[in-house]
Amino acid sequence: MFKMSKSSVSICEQRPILALHGSASSGAIWQPLIKSLQGDRIVLAPDLPGYGANADMSELDASERFGWLGEAICTLGGEFDLVGHSFGGAVAMVLANQYPDRVRSVVLYEPIVPPNRQMKDAPEVQDLWSLWTSMLRLEIDEAMALFCDFWSGEGCWDRINDRAKSRLINDYASVMLDFRQVFTGQMDVAEQIYTGPISLLCGDASHPIAVAMSKRLSQQYGQASLELIDALGHLGPVTHPEIVAQHFKTALESTSQTLLGDAS
Repeated sequence: MFKMSKSSVSICEQRPILALHGSASSGAIWQPLIKSLQGDRIVLAPDLPGYGANADMSELDASERFGWLGEAICTLGGEFDLVGHSFGGAVAMVLANQYPDRVRSVVLYEPIVPPNRQMKDAPEVQDLWSLWTSMLRLEIDEAMALFCDFWSGEGCWDRINDRAKSRLINDYASVMLDFRQVFTGQMDVAEQIYTGPISLLCGDASHPIAVAMSKRLSQQYGQASLELIDALGHLGPVTHPEIVAQHFKTALESTSQTLLGDAS
């Protein structure tokens, strides 16, 4: 059953936003976005199954995860906007194609794009596959150290404190489930039903894979725009939350203005 903490919601009467976090994270990363919107929008930012308040749901398969998200979407009523980061961006694109008549816009920071048939041999897909298969062969702490260093640069694991390491180790099963669902065809976004606005945000200091995937998604969806943000990496929403929140807010406002213009 869908559940989330009260802190995951901002209340108002305008079109709501569903905000989806990435692997080894939680809905709490969206608090700066909620704050920046100053109550102007409803923001539903749940902990995805396997994380945070829903850590006990780490064994759900993709259909069960999307069924759970369907319950969340029911609480939003009619049309809504989608926001996502990393794996949450992949989830967002699946939802946009499942609910094309209800999703009004999509704003993503470095989405991890599930590979379709045309993408399966792309270098960025092969590198992510190598990361996943390498993690499968390692002890849990070593695997999460590799995961951390891959996305945030060599030495990241050594720099974070023991509490952060413990949290990441606890997220191992859910992170590996995310990888499995991305790479085993459970999250196919090849069927491009959604035709609304897509805004893609990338940090110009990110891992090349993250930037390449965003560029590929912008080519796949001709209506997508792509913006590079100075000096940010893949974990920009975590390391520089206020900066990223402002870019999300600007993108959401821009697409809202575009939609209003189209309606008139």
